[in-house]
Amino acid sequence: MFYGVDSDLKSFRQISTRSKTEHSVLMSKQGLDERFSLSSVDFVKELISQALASQAGSTIAPNELQLFNTVRIKDSTTFGLHESLSEYFEGYGKGGGPSSKAGVSIQFEYDLKSNRIIDLDINSAVTNDAKDVVSKKHDICKSDLIIRDLGYYSDKVIQEIVEKEAFFISRLYTNTIVRTDARSETRVDFEQIYRHMIQTQVRRIEMNVLVGSKKRPVRLIIELMPDEVYEKRIRRRKKEINNSGIDVTDEFRIRSRFNLFVCNIPSDKCAAETIT
Repeated sequence: MFYGVDSDLKSFRQISTRSKTEHSVLMSKQGLDERFSLSSVDFVKELISQALASQAGSTIAPNELQLFNTVRIKDSTTFGLHESLSEYFEGYGKGGGPSSKAGVSIQFEYDLKSNRIIDLDINSAVTNDAKDVVSKKHDICKSDLIIRDLGYYSDKVIQEIVEKEAFFISRLYTNTIVRTDARSETRVDFEQIYRHMIQTQVRRIEMNVLVGSKKRPVRLIIELMPDEVYEKRIRRRKKEINNSGIDVTDEFRIRSRFNLFVCNIPSDKCAAETIT
């Protein structure tokens, strides 16, 4: 099956013929069709899991990860399929790519400590990151470290992680309110921080802050980015809001100067360099 889909779409007959001529494996097209079963799907998923696990690795020192039971890194990808598969894998609409009538979402999660695959899940394209995290929220255990894209996070999700005595690392949403004092409405001045870092030639700082409307206490790590990264972010943002009549805000511009990470890991347990 793997070599049969390495380029153009092939029929069962073509795959059967190639199997005989190139690998001396005799199999009729009917026999090949019968092998597409639930057990064969599980078998292929296990092969892929082992192949991915063998390539995963880390340069992080083991002592930096001692606090955590697992270091769970998760991401997803979505792509379009032929519309004939829309009954099994629902897409977002018409046309090619992720907006086609049929599409697949693959969720992939592995443990950085053990290089073990935790989740390799295949669903319809409409099963997005937010839905996935709700359906699997009970998988999180005490002392797990959760690292995911912003699409997986919400204040409710973070609250559940905290209540389970687990840890998280996340990028900061560009519009999230950041304060230093629960009794004050004064927000963190990222413009002042930028000037200070330029003047002192410091590339990374961290501070304890409160984020969001619920003023959740987190550790904020601020990493200064090169000018070319900043300019690329601004160009991308302008493209996103093109023809909307909305301009790039000053707050977005100044925050684009940084990589901003929030976490609930004590600073004496994991260095800022490891997190970023």
